[in-house]
Amino acid sequence: MRVWTTSFLLLIPLAALAAPAGGRSVFLNGQNIDTVRGQVFDNVSVEIDADGNVHLKSDVYKVGKTGATTQPTPEKEIPRGVRYWLVSEENAPGMSQYDFDVFVNSNLVKTVKSGEPQVVEDVTRYVLPGTNTVTITARKNFGAGRRAESKDFYMRIYIGKGELNDTGAIVIESADVDYRRTSAEVTNFADQLTFTPK
Repeated sequence: MRVWTTSFLLLIPLAALAAPAGGRSVFLNGQNIDTVRGQVFDNVSVEIDADGNVHLKSDVYKVGKTGATTQPTPEKEIPRGVRYWLVSEENAPGMSQYDFDVFVNSNLVKTVKSGEPQVVEDVTRYVLPGTNTVTITARKNFGAGRRAESKDFYMRIYIGKGELNDTGAIVIESADVDYRRTSAEVTNFADQLTFTPK
């Protein structure tokens, strides 16, 4: 069993964003939440549109009204055992010098770079019933020069069904995709793997 821990805590300074210059606004799942103060959101994606409006998106929250105040409330807990996760592992940070673009069913879900912090990404929305195709392009990034030549230094990614436990750790019992490249390799790769959700 492998266990990865991640925080999932995203602090959004809504008080600063609530009344920005130029009439910009903050939205949660398409609903304006300019009046919200002191709120912490977990498991959200953040987009800033061309007008500078901030759009928070999450299937964990819905917007409800409390008196005259708009208040986000948790819609549901993250389902246990029904989420698919992409997790990266580089055993010697920066030494593999491989960057991965990871596509699930032709959707670019993440770029994982050597030397950067571990990636833990929910990819459930890209996983379909039946056969799923994962395409990984692995690019060797020499930068200022080759840093290592050992097959013991690697960049690795897993994709599998995982549970978020009570401590905030994601537990993946077995990976549907397990892919790695090592510092001993010097070429670029484009590999395709398939899996079927269990």
